[in-house]
Amino acid sequence: MIALLEPIFGNGKPLPAWGEEEYKLALKDIRLSGVGPQICHFLRGKGLLDETPAFFRSALKQDYQQSLVQNLYIQKMEREILAAFEAAAIPVIPLKGPRFAEGYFGHMASRPSSDIDLLVHPEDLKRAEQCVEALHFQKDKQVHNHVVLAKATGPGQDALAVELHWTLDKKNWSSLDDRRFWEEAGEIAGYRHVKELSPTHTLYFICLHGMRHRMDSMKYVMDIVQILAAAGTRIDMGRLLREAASDKTAKRVKIALSIACGLFPELPASRSLPFPLVETAWSYSAIVKKQTGVKDMEYYRYVSFFKFQIFDTLKHTIMSQKQIYEHTAKYSSFEGN
Repeated sequence: MIALLEPIFGNGKPLPAWGEEEYKLALKDIRLSGVGPQICHFLRGKGLLDETPAFFRSALKQDYQQSLVQNLYIQKMEREILAAFEAAAIPVIPLKGPRFAEGYFGHMASRPSSDIDLLVHPEDLKRAEQCVEALHFQKDKQVHNHVVLAKATGPGQDALAVELHWTLDKKNWSSLDDRRFWEEAGEIAGYRHVKELSPTHTLYFICLHGMRHRMDSMKYVMDIVQILAAAGTRIDMGRLLREAASDKTAKRVKIALSIACGLFPELPASRSLPFPLVETAWSYSAIVKKQTGVKDMEYYRYVSFFKFQIFDTLKHTIMSQKQIYEHTAKYSSFEGN
């Protein structure tokens, strides 16, 4: 798949000289990472989509159309929830979702969403839950830094989840100060209490989000690359790195940026990155192995790296493992015969 992304994010590179089999393998990888809509959008924007085989082009268009339908539904539900928050005077910041797709990818369908993520103040969490429950969602669980509420969407379909975050990082993974996100959040037309993250903090959040998932899908890489490309000089990289250093998240931010910029060195943001690329155990082949269940030495190096080598301090490394232990113990039981 990487060879297909180079003409999109590179400098005028042509599409790879692939035959039908290579495109079939690429389509398999694309769907494994769920990035068909993104690639369809980017290839179309570059005028390259019609240069691909008909079956490949048709499959990407189908993914794009499915993303449009899904995101329209999510947008509708998100607007209902935001209206309820506005009426209750609950400050809220939408994270990712259709608005993120429109703002940074250029079209709602160009970056699929599967749920609704919202940031609220910790002291407003209970009222926020009640607002969402009033729209026929039911509380499902509370994990790490968010509460999950779900609503059935139809027979044979996955429930729609709303995640109410009260912070943008896992407990004990850092010393993250969320107040800056709220202080710098911008106004959204038509609302008094609904805000949006600044471009710098959007990049910060997306880096932390990708690292939370061990950058195990190309969608996380593409999110970072597209924010860098779309926001450009609106991102204050120096400030981001200073805040990350203060929050003890600098290592994760630098790793996420190194993975994305290392893959696409011709990007202007890659050439101006204000720190040397961090050496990691991430590779495209490693995440494909994770997605397909292949467990060899490359896979274990990748997992070990993201478990033990991504934290700024020894304390946060130890606490991250303590959380995993406690979470496992909570859902495990051993009974004698």
